[in-house]
Amino acid sequence: MTKKIALIDSSSAILLHKAGIFDDLASGYRLIMAESVFRELTVEEHSGAEEFKERSKTGVILIRAVEDDDGIHPPPTPPAGSMGAGERDTIILYYKYPHSFVIIDDKKGARFCRENGIPYVNALLMSRILFISGLLSQERFDPSFESLQRIGRYSAAVLHYAEQCDSDELRFFY
Repeated sequence: MTKKIALIDSSSAILLHKAGIFDDLASGYRLIMAESVFRELTVEEHSGAEEFKERSKTGVILIRAVEDDDGIHPPPTPPAGSMGAGERDTIILYYKYPHSFVIIDDKKGARFCRENGIPYVNALLMSRILFISGLLSQERFDPSFESLQRIGRYSAAVLHYAEQCDSDELRFFY
């Protein structure tokens, strides 16, 4: 079976890494990251920088360039300056990879995805998806979900949705 493609931004990658479940994500999905995201994650002496470099060397993460003039991605694309380069590039990559989805924890990026019909989740929901789909055991899910609630900057509404959403609502992401 072909793995579903997940395009991930830096804040989501960092959150999932800190929660200890980034490799669980990588085991079930084909992870693609924009070059700008990879640069953000691999700044010397940042937490996880060496791990992300190693994951790219071993093919766990595929790094892709974003070419604004290639004609592949249709409008609308996020205007330059409307969000960080990594979030913008992650969204642009969505148009290059049909049937993919975006993992993004940036509020402006999430809003753009929602307004433009781009399937997306945040790191908190991704942990729940990993659990529901059987890629994460209950013993690993509980502490990771609690960790993400603590370290992520989620509103009360986002936290409530992540705790209460029906698994059928997340089926596209398995």
